[in-house]
Amino acid sequence: MLVVIAVVLGAGTPAQALGAEGCGSRCDGRDPHTYYVDVYPTRPEFNRLCESDARNQKTALLPSAVGNLGVVLRYSPYCRTAWAKPTYTSSPDGAYYVWVESYTSASVSSSTFRRAYTNSGRCYWGGCPSGEYLGYLGPWSYMVNDAGLYARACIRQYGDEEHFPNQYTTVCTGLY
Repeated sequence: MLVVIAVVLGAGTPAQALGAEGCGSRCDGRDPHTYYVDVYPTRPEFNRLCESDARNQKTALLPSAVGNLGVVLRYSPYCRTAWAKPTYTSSPDGAYYVWVESYTSASVSSSTFRRAYTNSGRCYWGGCPSGEYLGYLGPWSYMVNDAGLYARACIRQYGDEEHFPNQYTTVCTGLY
């Protein structure tokens, strides 16, 4: 009887099955609102969205932004992933976009940059397959693996085209 129970339970809880690595690099470039982490293929009740346990880790506000426009670094402890999401109290003026950056250490200046995903679906800068395009996502960015890594969220707001063409303001959260 004990042998049967051990076989049925396998790795124990879903968190134990997922391990300290979270969903790893397979979560890079995935939508936190639609990507299910498949821990037990035969037990779908243990599968969950990375967004389901997410919490706000860091916030950065644009200076003088209408509507308190800023960005939040969202983090899922279950998936061990991070992504960027805009935050505002009223409809912001002008165009903006958010992205998440992934680093190998807790200092941007002395770290190796891994990759970055925007909410437009593009993977920018180093570590991205050539021409990778995932499609427009919405207001939040795609996820990056954060297991043993560091992430920060950034937002860029553009000035209005008539009065301030090609002007923009960018802020980023601290690393988490």
